[in-house]
Amino acid sequence: MKKRIKQKIKSKKGLTLVEILVGVALVVIVFASTLGAMVGGFTTTVYNSDENRASVLNASVNEIIFNTVRKMRISDYDEAADFLEEVEAAATSSGSVADDTYAYALVASVAAQVPDAKYVVPEYEGGAYSVSFPSGESYQYSLIPEQKKPLGMLTASGTDYEIDGITIKTCFESAGGPIIYESFVAFSK
Repeated sequence: MKKRIKQKIKSKKGLTLVEILVGVALVVIVFASTLGAMVGGFTTTVYNSDENRASVLNASVNEIIFNTVRKMRISDYDEAADFLEEVEAAATSSGSVADDTYAYALVASVAAQVPDAKYVVPEYEGGAYSVSFPSGESYQYSLIPEQKKPLGMLTASGTDYEIDGITIKTCFESAGGPIIYESFVAFSK
């Protein structure tokens, strides 16, 4: 019996160092490629999740503002200008929800949905209003007065019908950069 044990121990059967190194190298290559694919998939998932989160918040704030402005039944540019001055005042002051104006209600509703949202005042240049959202702010919104939108329907004289109203713009940062939503609220006439 002792002879058999000695024979097994002295057996040349087994793996050489080179074979072990080649095997380990193959396992490392397969593991590294699998790990790379997993990290890439995870990164894409996180990126898409952040894009979706920003889009949903953006659309939600845009809808809050849209419904508030629509319910006000603003009929002309003068009423719109007055309302936008109130919104600017509400956004820059420490007003409370108890203030009984649509402007404070709008600012409070947006703040309830996204506490860090900032109102950006539109600028008047070259006879028209525009807004440029500053970088470094994650959540921003603005109301742009004196806007005209074509309806895509021609009059008898060949010109396009246009309606007057307010443009709402929201800009939310995501992993892929800013997401800007825009909607238009026509004046009630």
